[in-house]
Amino acid sequence: MFTFNVLFYKNIRILASLLMFLRKVEPIALRYHKSSQRETVNRRQIHSNWLEGSNQIGIVGIFPASYVELYRAVYPYQPQKDDGLQLFTNDIIFVVERCDDGWYIGTSLRTGEFGIFPGNYVKRH
Repeated sequence: MFTFNVLFYKNIRILASLLMFLRKVEPIALRYHKSSQRETVNRRQIHSNWLEGSNQIGIVGIFPASYVELYRAVYPYQPQKDDGLQLFTNDIIFVVERCDDGWYIGTSLRTGEFGIFPGNYVKRH
């Protein structure tokens, strides 16, 4: 019993030390290029010039906001299909592609969901 308690507390101390170390680690800068836009999930805005997101394998990091286009929804939109993105007025959307047919592809800052929506429902932010 005594051995178990000593090992348990040693492991707790090691885990606590590891957690303290991880809290001090700087954010990872994601490699971000035009071809990875569809594979990056934008999570939130860290600073006016930096966004946080995750790549296709789930690594979370930061990248410059200038790498994506920010739009604000001016009208609400209820998608008709599963791949659509629901919009509420004043939602901020990270647009990763503007299609030739007038539809945009992006991620909602409010919900974190990814999908398509009509381009005329948003204005450049």
